[in-house]
This record gives sequence, structure tokens and C-alpha cells, in this order.
Amino acid sequence: MKLFRPTVSVVALALVAVVGITPAHAADSAHFSVVETHGSMRVSGLVPNEIVANQVMRSATEVWGDRVIGSVEIDSFAGEASFVVGLDELFTAASQVDDLSLRNDGDSVWLSGVVGSAELRDEIITAAGSSDSGVEEVLGSLIVDEELFARTEQKLAALTVNFAADSTTLDLEARGRILDVASLINQNPALHLVIEGHVAIATGSAADAEAFSGERARVVAQKLMSLSMGTDQVEVRGLGATRPLASNDTPAGAASNRRVEFSLNDDNK
Repeated sequence: MKLFRPTVSVVALALVAVVGITPAHAADSAHFSVVETHGSMRVSGLVPNEIVANQVMRSATEVWGDRVIGSVEIDSFAGEASFVVGLDELFTAASQVDDLSLRNDGDSVWLSGVVGSAELRDEIITAAGSSDSGVEEVLGSLIVDEELFARTEQKLAALTVNFAADSTTLDLEARGRILDVASLINQNPALHLVIEGHVAIATGSAADAEAFSGERARVVAQKLMSLSMGTDQVEVRGLGATRPLASNDTPAGAASNRRVEFSLNDDNK
């Protein structure tokens, strides 16, 4: 009579059924993804331990702030997470991409989205393929849209903040506009913002007017930085009464001149 000899898989299944021992499994290799979704940055992936998981989430939050949602899963069988080297640099480079989709498998990076220039595209690809991180190839497609920054500046131009006479206080409307500016810039943390303050009439010397207009710009900048914008993203200028939008002969004209305006630093263009 021929005896039945159970295979390894049958033995393993029997152990699971009888004593609850789970056989070793082959997990996916370590990886992570960042995908822009309705203004948020959804982070997902698989990493071998909590240290790596925390590093991925911390690096993402340092770049995208409270826009980060999601999490990475932990599986001790996931293998080495070589992508933690150069992670901050990769996220900083990727932050310059609109409609971003990013995946890093350790030896390869896949990128797609829209950038403002061919030069910026090449800089991002170079940063993503840094030899320090062990990446061997960068895949995907970054579309160049030369009007990207121009459209952002048009949106910023519509968000001028106005002040009462002789005041640096932000009213409710001003706070709402600053919130809109923060939302726009935080979508692309690589952008550098110029904040220019103005006065209607130079009471006292030109230097006094410049100082007061600069104080208005600083008040706005401080509010923006409280909304997750970095100090290195902001340049403050006080221009006094040198660039009026309208005549100060009417209350409406003077009100339009008491303002703070936003634009992008030339380095973004």
C-alpha cells in the first residue's frame, strides 16, 4: 500500500489550523507614494518598521504641512527601505510639481505632474535620481506648462489686503484673503512669495512711510507664517507711497492705496 506523504504546504496549513502558527510570507518590497488629491497630499506605502514609517510621514509633513493625509503600513518582511536616504531632498523637489503623483520603490522613482519650466523639470528629475538615495532610474512624465507661474500670480493679484487709515490691523476680510494666499502657496511649498506694503499718503518723511508700509507687510507675513508657510518662502518689502493705484483725492482712491500686495519672487519664474 502506498503511503500518502504530506507536502510542506499541507504541514504548514495543519500547523495553522491546530496551533495557530502562520507560515512566513513574501511581502511586497518597501515603497511609498505621494499623490495630490483635491488639494491634499495622500501618503501611502509599505515599510519594514515604525522608524521608517515615522521618517516618511515627518518628512512629508515638513514639506506639505497639514495638507498631508494617509499613512504608511508596517510589515517586517517588506525589506530594506533604502529610500530614507535623501527623502527630504526628494520631497522638496517634488513639492514644485502641480498635480503630483510620486512613487519610490527604492531603486526607481516614478513622477508625474505639471511644472513651470523645462529647467525646473530637469532640476526635479536630477534631485529625484540622486545617487545618494540609491535610485537607479526616474520614470514617468513631468509636463511643462510655461503659464503655470503666470496663472498663480494672477490669482495672487486678486488677493490684495487693504487697511484702514493709519492702521496695521487685519480685519475679517483681510484675514480671509490671507487664508486664500496661504492655501495657494501651500499647494506648492517651493514657491517664494514677495509681500509689498503700501501707504496712501506719506505723512512725515519718505523713510517713515516706507517703515510703516513695511510694518503692514510684516503683519501679513506673520499671519501667513502662522498658517504653515516657511520663513524662507517670504520676502517683505515696504514701498511707502511710491506706487499709488488711484488718486488720494477720494476716500475710495485712498482706501485702495492702503494695501499689501503679493507676487512671486523672480527665482520662481
